[in-house]
Amino acid sequence: MLYLNKKLMNAENKYQNVPILIVFALFYNAITLFFIYNIYQDESSSLGYLFIFPIFWIIAGISIAIYIRTDKIKISNYLEKIVLGFSTPLPFFFFLIIWHSISPASHINSTWEHERNGLKYKKVEYTYSNLKPERTEYYISSGYGWVKDSIWEFYSKDGKILKRENYMKNKYRN
Repeated sequence: MLYLNKKLMNAENKYQNVPILIVFALFYNAITLFFIYNIYQDESSSLGYLFIFPIFWIIAGISIAIYIRTDKIKISNYLEKIVLGFSTPLPFFFFLIIWHSISPASHINSTWEHERNGLKYKKVEYTYSNLKPERTEYYISSGYGWVKDSIWEFYSKDGKILKRENYMKNKYRN
């Protein structure tokens, strides 16, 4: 009887760390998604996240390592290792790789905003999945949003210019 109770106790304790690891992974990924959301809300601050992401990943890694090192969490089975894996940047990078390989032909490669003579300008560059340029767009702030401006360039997949469109404050010019 004592052997049976001990066996049941071991079975219950086998997955006792999974809820703790799941909560940690959820918080970790929620913070990562919050950072990504902020990047898309204010693209001018996205360079700052180049420094924030590694610092956050290091702090999260050190905190989980301290819990494991002090035996507050014991990683003893594959389920715990899998859940622990979701508390690292690896799933994020795998998701990005898969997303870029199955998403449409073009991606926004970069956006750039600047101000000159009291007007705001925006440049958006799109690339093909092979990272060659697809098109370059320019906008000017109208007070109600962005309108097309300047010379837009469209490229073939091998990088040659296919066509140019000339705009001035949202009006097409030849």
